Amino acid sequence: MRTRLIVATAVALLTVGVLVGVAMATADVKVDLQQDCGSPCTEPVDSTGPTGFGFVNYNKNAAGDLHVVASLKNAAPDTTYSIFLVCGPTHDATCGGFVELGTLTTNAQGNGTSAVSVELPPYVGGPDDHIDILKGDGDLTAGVYIATPIVNT
Repeated sequence: MRTRLIVATAVALLTVGVLVGVAMATADVKVDLQQDCGSPCTEPVDSTGPTGFGFVNYNKNAAGDLHVVASLKNAAPDTTYSIFLVCGPTHDATCGGFVELGTLTTNAQGNGTSAVSVELPPYVGGPDDHIDILKGDGDLTAGVYIATPIVNT
């Protein structure tokens, strides 16, 4: 009888643990990419610009890991871009920190897609941050693309 009680308690605790883990996962969120600055970048980087340059889709799994799919369209051809998670919802409201999540390489038409996953905590601020896609840290030569907000709750 005692063994059955222990087994039943263990099963109940595992079930609760699985349900709690599933509850922590978030739904996919799609955010349009804006061309914040063209290629070459001659205008101010101000977190505004036309859309139509792709999207960022993101979510968190039950463990809290961040999954990002970035799809860049009509950008500089045959270019490798860095994908950054940047503290704050816009460039002028930045918290000063960023994390490089990965890279994305465009084809001859300027289109490319990349999927990256990072274990938490990659967030550098929040609760609302943004994604920047540019050639490298501070390199504006191939344009700047922004997706905002990336909600970190």
